[in-house]
Amino acid sequence: MSQAKIGPDLPNTQLSLDDILPACRRQDDEGGRRHRATLASIKQMGVVEPLLVSPQRDAPEKFVIWNGHQRFLALKEMGQTLVYCTVITDKEDI
Repeated sequence: MSQAKIGPDLPNTQLSLDDILPACRRQDDEGGRRHRATLASIKQMGVVEPLLVSPQRDAPEKFVIWNGHQRFLALKEMGQTLVYCTVITDKEDI
């Protein structure tokens, strides 16, 4: 069994938010308490933890979010266009 790479062991890449899609359609609490807290945190400290994404199978220039949906939504709302992401290519990296 291979040892999964986590955190700083994986390189971070700056990606366009337009090239990133949520892994699934989910009911986020956009405008809710959790969303407001995420917005406030990003405004105060920036994005502390990069989004965790992987390339889409049928469109490798596009990426799917594995972790960071709330951060993604907050950044979109703030009008950001780029975000640092940790790109994984093997699910064992998760």
